Amino acid sequence: MKVLIVDSHPIVRESLVSALSPYRDLQLKSSDYPSDVLLPVVVEWHPDLILLNASNSRHRVIECLEALATLRLHPNVVILSEFSDDNFILTCLRQQVAGFLLDDLSVESLYHYMQTIYEGGAVLSPTVTKLLIRQFSILAQTGFTGGSKDYGKGKLSQTEETIVDWVVRGASNKQIANELFLSEGTVRNYLSDIFAKLGVKGRTQLAIWAVSQGKSNHQDIT
Repeated sequence: MKVLIVDSHPIVRESLVSALSPYRDLQLKSSDYPSDVLLPVVVEWHPDLILLNASNSRHRVIECLEALATLRLHPNVVILSEFSDDNFILTCLRQQVAGFLLDDLSVESLYHYMQTIYEGGAVLSPTVTKLLIRQFSILAQTGFTGGSKDYGKGKLSQTEETIVDWVVRGASNKQIANELFLSEGTVRNYLSDIFAKLGVKGRTQLAIWAVSQGKSNHQDIT
């Protein structure tokens, strides 16, 4: 897995690279924040995952997310932040990031979260999950559906409902495939059909839709 670590401070970049270097399946590279510096690196290197360290650089994170959205490449982006500010979190999630983690986690946990995202999953810290549930519970009370308003025509099959439950619980495509005795390709096909039926774009919006519909059981993956 090719991981691009982005931070405005060279010492922080080097520290993150050093901390993750024992994991031999990772290819690591680092970059500074300005989008005119970051984008050429992304285009040339084609990272599988971009780790944006948001410490002291919230405005640069937003700028980079907006710039990355203009590329034809769509690498997974994970925010690592010391901030739990609601507005900042929601702004990042609107940019379809694959994960938002607070920086109090261990290096081992960070590695496993990156693996989950690389395998097709999405990860959110408990603080972010609680924020989403709170925000969309409020919206649900006003009639918000989180996806297609014509849900009756896009009714999900039992298998699709089960896959949605696993997505909300943070499972990767590989984990879902193992649980349901399917291939990862079949899971991807199911997800494409689910996105089309519900009118959502990606796993984050799917999870939001599920929470707003009361379809999340919020159980942890074991």
